[in-house]
Amino acid sequence: MRALPPTPTGLPIGSNWLPSSAHERFPRTTADWVALLEAAGVPCGPINTLAEVFEDPQVRARGMQIDMPHSAGGTVPLVANPLRLSSTPPQYTTAPPQLGEHTRQVLSSLLHMADSDIHQLAEAGVIQTH
Repeated sequence: MRALPPTPTGLPIGSNWLPSSAHERFPRTTADWVALLEAAGVPCGPINTLAEVFEDPQVRARGMQIDMPHSAGGTVPLVANPLRLSSTPPQYTTAPPQLGEHTRQVLSSLLHMADSDIHQLAEAGVIQTH
């Protein structure tokens, strides 16, 4: 599986955004925190990375991972629709777009903007396009 580009915040998807000092101050594992909070009656659960989500036994048993071809190349793992309807099963047609992937198409077809106006917005940094 190919790594996806960073998010708009610049952090890679699933990255650890906590400063290292937070880990030093609070050296417990996720499982430790969940156990402590549940023991105190606080409803909680872990926030998993994509890798952790797809390793979960329940996710595997239900076939909840699908791989879709991505416009950046390779495939991207996605969470399947949890509803299993026999008469109307979900159809997966495209992976989520990259930032700006459909901007030109949307602005021209829905807002009837001229290519020159779209280009001007892109040059000014107002929009991102591919």
